[in-house]
Parts: sequence; C-alpha cells; structure tokens
Amino acid sequence: MADFFIKIYTFLNKTFDISAYAVEEKGLFNPLAQSGNKDLLGFLKSILSGLQPILLVIIIIVFAYTGFKLVSAKQKDNPESISKAKNSIIFVLIGAFIILSGPSIIDFVQSVLESIGISTTQK
Repeated sequence: MADFFIKIYTFLNKTFDISAYAVEEKGLFNPLAQSGNKDLLGFLKSILSGLQPILLVIIIIVFAYTGFKLVSAKQKDNPESISKAKNSIIFVLIGAFIILSGPSIIDFVQSVLESIGISTTQK
C-alpha cells in the first residue's frame, strides 16, 4: 500500500511544479499573487468573472426548461404542477440574481470590512 502512495506522490511531483509553493527567504509564498491578486476577495472576484459566462448559459437552459414545465403544466390543468413550476422559475431568477450580482456582493463585503477597520489587501 505504501508503494501505491509513493507512486502517486512521484507522479504528482513530475506532473505539477510544486516548487513555486516552496518557502522563500521572507516566509511562505503567496500563490494568489501569481494571478495578480494579493487578497482573497480579489481572487474570488476573478474566479467569478471567469465563471459567469458559463453560469449564464446554464441559467438560460434551466430557465427555458422551467418555462417548458410551466407550459406543459398549464396544458394539463394541474394546479399542483403549476405551482411547482412557478416556484422553480422564482428559484431560477433568485439564483440568476445572486450569480450575476456576485462581483457587487464581493465589493460590498470588502467595503464593509474596510469600514470597520479590517484591511483586505496585503501589504
């Protein structure tokens, strides 16, 4: 069993360059600085801005599916199915609002933290 873990470790060492995360003279290396962001909130904002186009496509597909469910429920004239489809559309719209306003939420959190005296940027 130990040989298996040794093989995995050597494979990962050869595949990925982990020397970038080694200890420098002044302390630990900050991997966030490589992406141009020295703080966690900036890193999250850059990840979210990269994921937003993908999530927007998913939102459109799910919204079309829930619209189809609503139309088919109205054709069957089933009140329970209609209410479930309306709730699904509401949840899709709430999720779309949260995803699309993500960078604004991060900016709001950053401004609140700075207003109470907590620095969000690394010096």
